[in-house]
Amino acid sequence: MDVLSVPQNEDGKMRTCRWFFAMTLPEDEQFILEDDDFDVTELGDLFEEQCSTDLVNYVHESIAQEVKRHTFTVPKLSSKDITNIVTSLEHVKEQLTKRVSIIK
Repeated sequence: MDVLSVPQNEDGKMRTCRWFFAMTLPEDEQFILEDDDFDVTELGDLFEEQCSTDLVNYVHESIAQEVKRHTFTVPKLSSKDITNIVTSLEHVKEQLTKRVSIIK
């Protein structure tokens, strides 16, 4: 996911946009790296899992914030209120119809 490129004919090289540092070792302990049992794969997997979790949480939070920005509440209207609104709209329509002349 974070690999940008792998140069041709260059074993063991790649360019990345993110690095995972499993640990830092003082010079006198670097022999650990030569041990056949030394493996940080599990740490890398845990790191990737945490990054994925963080990404999922970020997306959920972003979507929730976006929904809140575009959510509105419709006021409760009685049937009388709705009838009044419809009547007013019909009146407006009548007035507009009288003002518009259709040329054929």
